[in-house]
Amino acid sequence: ILKRLIPSIGIYLLKILKKNRGCFNINGFKMYLDFLDPIDRNIILNQTYENEEINILTKLIRNYSTKKFIDIGANLTHESFSSDLTTILEDARKEGVIHVILTGTDLQTNLNAIKLTKKYSSFLSSTVGFHPHNANNVDDAAFESAIELLNQDNVVAIGETGLDYNRNFSSKKAQLKVFEQHLELATCVNLPLFLHQREAHSDFLTLLRK
Repeated sequence: ILKRLIPSIGIYLLKILKKNRGCFNINGFKMYLDFLDPIDRNIILNQTYENEEINILTKLIRNYSTKKFIDIGANLTHESFSSDLTTILEDARKEGVIHVILTGTDLQTNLNAIKLTKKYSSFLSSTVGFHPHNANNVDDAAFESAIELLNQDNVVAIGETGLDYNRNFSSKKAQLKVFEQHLELATCVNLPLFLHQREAHSDFLTLLRK
């Protein structure tokens, strides 16, 4: 029965492709395939269709199924994850995530992130820094405290830092100062930056080039 349906499946895929003007939601279709029996799913993905676009899509999905991922910006220190964090991490592993980098946004989240990386050291790393939303609250003492955390084993980047002129939760003056401090720090310790920019493109590039 499935073999008789193969041409219809090809037409279905083509309709999706045309409907989205060439953009295909690979993840969405993969979720559909996950409901099928493994044998049926393999038949669909390994079938050769008359339409070359469909053949390209099925190849992409086959490759997608074997990919491994690193999540570089997870805010798992938020209290909403405290009750089921272990389950969340297990689910991530099942979906092909091999490592997660927790985002530091202020002194407390920096500390919380490092605490989690010690508990799940083989799966979690973290950044250290101050989000532009929090720039108003960053004084020399806070920045020095953050610098001291860079000695922790699982800290892999500086940030999240940058400029956010969309919400302006902190003044532009404070954002510019703190962002430049992060840039100088990253240069000194030779760590990558985890950057954030919203509606501040000109000032953002100016500081990066500086």
